[in-house]
Amino acid sequence: IAPVAFSPDVKHIVSGSYDPTVRSIWNTASGRLELELKGHPLVVASVAFSPDGKCIVSGSEDNTVHIWNGTSGSHRLELKAHTSGVNSVAFSPDG
Repeated sequence: IAPVAFSPDVKHIVSGSYDPTVRSIWNTASGRLELELKGHPLVVASVAFSPDGKCIVSGSEDNTVHIWNGTSGSHRLELKAHTSGVNSVAFSPDG
């Protein structure tokens, strides 16, 4: 496990990995893995929750950014315009 981020309500953790998996969502009370998000073929280098906890963003060495539904884990969007790996992702404070 590499990057980790807490949800705004601190009830969940999203984590990236050196394999191509965003291991999300971990329940902080039980420690159980609730969802696993798959979509990156290379290392997931950065993850973040949106301020309202409704979205997760992930950046990878595959040069892409993925946006996921923070509750269901469904894939929302893939951004492919980067020319090298994405090492850091974040949401603006207003989402």
